[in-house]
Amino acid sequence: MDGGRREETAGAIESPDGGRWRRTRGHTDYVLRVRVNPGTQPVAVALIEAKAEHLPPGHGLEQAKLYARCERLNVPFVFSSNGHLFIEFDRASGQTGPPRPLEEFPAPSDLRARYEQAMGFRLDDESAKPLLTRYVGGEATRRYYQDAAIRAVLEKLVRGERRALLSLATGAGKTFIAVNLLRRIADAGQLQRALFVCDRDELRNQGLAAFQGVFGAESAPVSGGIMFLKEIGFQTPDVVQLGRGDPFGSELLEQSARNPSAAGFLFPALKVLFGSPFSPLDP
Repeated sequence: MDGGRREETAGAIESPDGGRWRRTRGHTDYVLRVRVNPGTQPVAVALIEAKAEHLPPGHGLEQAKLYARCERLNVPFVFSSNGHLFIEFDRASGQTGPPRPLEEFPAPSDLRARYEQAMGFRLDDESAKPLLTRYVGGEATRRYYQDAAIRAVLEKLVRGERRALLSLATGAGKTFIAVNLLRRIADAGQLQRALFVCDRDELRNQGLAAFQGVFGAESAPVSGGIMFLKEIGFQTPDVVQLGRGDPFGSELLEQSARNPSAAGFLFPALKVLFGSPFSPLDP
């Protein structure tokens, strides 16, 4: 077990007396993570809620709130404890267990085994390598929901799923997510080529700068083709020209026709689209 990591949400915006200000701190969550090997990226498997000693361990945690916490941090389990007893919520079953003594709290090996069962793969599988690949430059700059989104997409990739839709508000760091997703896949030795598509040149140029900061000369704009050997190509959909019969190109052209303002990236194993919560896209 890597121990716990504190993940803090942004403070809420309030408008007292017609003014507007942001709280200095938001809600703090404590995430339990497992590390498969020394030097690998720890993987979040559960969330723990701390309650006052005099309160029941599940105080204030209705099923809907527990499920929302699982979704926000992308973990399959939530534990809540008052220091003497704990309860457990399982996202897959939607069930909350009865209070149990802390002596029965699952060991790290048990949490890993249960996570693997819930996900449908083992963390030491070759296909799970991107999940265990560390962030370039460490975790100091990433936000909790960016890590949750990256893990959610990587979990889909390990299970063999080909499509992912991430719905994030403007300014949520979609480019950061795209850069780190592809970097971790590349560092795991599983990326051969990728194409990043956005709806206007300004966004393409911003994305290109971000990718070049991590991939260097391996990322470049393209016009009329796909770049190979780990290179990241950038293009706007109105000028993309790809050969017929190429499944990589066909996926891109299909999505560009349906959603001309879609932003996202493709590589042969997975298509990831980024959209606003108010602009539905076809995943």
